[in-house]
Amino acid sequence: MISSFEQINFNSKYVDKKAFILGLRLPKLILRSYPVEVISLSSFITQIKLTRDIDIIKIDTEGHEYYCLSGLFSECLSIKINHIQPEQHFNDQYQNSIGFKHVHVHRILKSNGFYLQKKITNCYGDFNEFIYSSL
Repeated sequence: MISSFEQINFNSKYVDKKAFILGLRLPKLILRSYPVEVISLSSFITQIKLTRDIDIIKIDTEGHEYYCLSGLFSECLSIKINHIQPEQHFNDQYQNSIGFKHVHVHRILKSNGFYLQKKITNCYGDFNEFIYSSL
């Protein structure tokens, strides 16, 4: 199955391979689609009235990482975030993925005071994780 806020590219070799492994035909990879209410990460942090610093935020949103970070940095927070760990996919499974292909995630983190501390290569697929630390 596929779960994402992004539109799936059904011409993707990765999606084709995923369907084969799961024993499904391409249209069956998505059982249903439905609207969900979303809020920005900064709004969430404000709503729960978080008063202590955040050590690490892990972002694994299947191609939607840039938008999550945009929401995180959309408001000035009264707390400090020490580390952010986004995931990077190297496949074409999404139609309009901004992702890391255009280095938008790297740029937004750098422009908000984070530097790349470590790259973690995943042995199970064509994706990496990165740990960014605040300056």
